[in-house]
Order: sequence, then structure tokens, then C-alpha cells
Amino acid sequence: TLFLVEDHPIFIEGLKSIFDHSEDFKVKGTARNGKEAIERMYTMQNDLPEIILMDLSMPEMDGIEATKVIKKEFPECYVIILTGHKERAQVRNSISAKVDGYMLKESVGNEITCAIDEIKNGNKYFSPSVQSILVDIALSGNETSNYDLTTREIEILERVVNGKTSLEIGKELFISENTVNIHRRNIHRMLNVNTVTELIAKVYKEGLLQNFISDNIQPISPKERQVLHFLNKDKTSQEISDEMGISVHTVNNHRQSIRKKLRVHNTKDLLDEARKLNLL
Repeated sequence: TLFLVEDHPIFIEGLKSIFDHSEDFKVKGTARNGKEAIERMYTMQNDLPEIILMDLSMPEMDGIEATKVIKKEFPECYVIILTGHKERAQVRNSISAKVDGYMLKESVGNEITCAIDEIKNGNKYFSPSVQSILVDIALSGNETSNYDLTTREIEILERVVNGKTSLEIGKELFISENTVNIHRRNIHRMLNVNTVTELIAKVYKEGLLQNFISDNIQPISPKERQVLHFLNKDKTSQEISDEMGISVHTVNNHRQSIRKKLRVHNTKDLLDEARKLNLL
């Protein structure tokens, strides 16, 4: 039996249609986020699903945090991450959470039967497209990312270091102030600090923010790097347009794309973030 944890209704319906036509699999239930999934697990303790297909990016509680709880409270359940993400940090954090498999949504139709068979035979299953990342993680050994912060915790850590309050962080990430504070307590525990001052000092001393963010940001293209270079010289969009031989509209699109990738809202924060990540 299967339990599906996914916040996109259309994708849930697509999965259910795949399994509805299968004699081997039965969908026992669904949840829209990690918190709801855990609540449902407690109500099904006498008849738990064999396999949980878990998305990563969800509101309230993401897939990594939910998996950690489920593997501790319900160790008899297998958890397969089913996501569109194939970044190194996501794979690494999933391994740390003791997932049984990691699959990409784009290949679910072709791989799901194979993945479940492998896992029920006592093996792990990782989509072929992330196996090179597994090798890289195995070879990298002892790295600062062993703090095992989730993607959500990294997002909150960035904002704490930038001086944001829990209320401000909650509004930016569309989660409650209480949820932010729960994450912040976990970050303090994981990094073994007691105050915000100690936290910020440790982040900069060990270069943690650079390590965490560089694993999670989308790549900056060569054109975007050029735009960054000119922004660092206080050039306007018009001046960058003249220097690069592209339209002002294209320059502004590049600027917007970089801000989105670095998760900042203005040019000052953009340049500060770029310097932290050695992009300048």
C-alpha cells in the first residue's frame, strides 16, 4: 500500500491514476504537507502504509523534516522522495534523513515499479540522474554541511543573518511566526549555539552560509555574471545595455533572474550575497 505526500493536487491526481490501473499498488491516502502526513500516520498506526512517496518542497513542514520524524516514529514504513529537485544539497539532506529512495517526478512512470521492488528487497533506490551526485557526496567526506540543515532552515538562516525578525521571515516564506521560531530553535541546536550573536559569528567563521547556499542556488549564467560585474561598478541598466550590446529589457530580465536565484529583493542585498558566494 502507498501513501502520497504532495502539495500539488494535479500531480496527486496523476499519481493516483497511475496506481489505480495497477494490480500491485493501492493508494491508502494522501496528505498536502509533512505535518499533515505525520498526523495521518498516527491515526493509521494499526494499518500503516508500506511505502510513502514524499515530495520535498511543501508548506508547513517539508519532506526532509517529515521523513526524519516518520523514520523515527514509524521505522517499518519505507520513504521514497519524489521530487523535481536534483541539487546536491537536496540529495545529501535526503540521505541524512535516511530515505529509502530518491526519484525525480519526470521519471516516476518509468521507474516507480523498479524502485519499489528494489526497496522491498532491502536495497536503496536512487534515480540514475542523481547517481553522479551520490558519488560526489561519498567522495567529499567530511564537510561543514554535516550540520544537516533542511532547505527551509537554510532559507531561515540566511534571513536571520541578514537581520530579519521571525515575523518578517514568516511573511516572506508564507509560514507562521511560530513555525519560524521552531526552525530557529532547531538551527541553534544543530549548530550548538545559544544566541543570535553566536549563530552569526559561527556562520561567518566557518563559512557555513556560503557552503549551504552554494549547494542550493541555481547556477548563474555567464551573461548574468557579466551583469553582476557591471552592477558592482554601479552601472545603470542603460549603461549595462550599452556595454553588453543588449536591450535594457534584457538587462532587467537578467537582474530579476539573479535576484530570484540568490533570493534577495534589491541591488544592495544582491551584491552582498554575490560577494559572500564569491560570484564577484
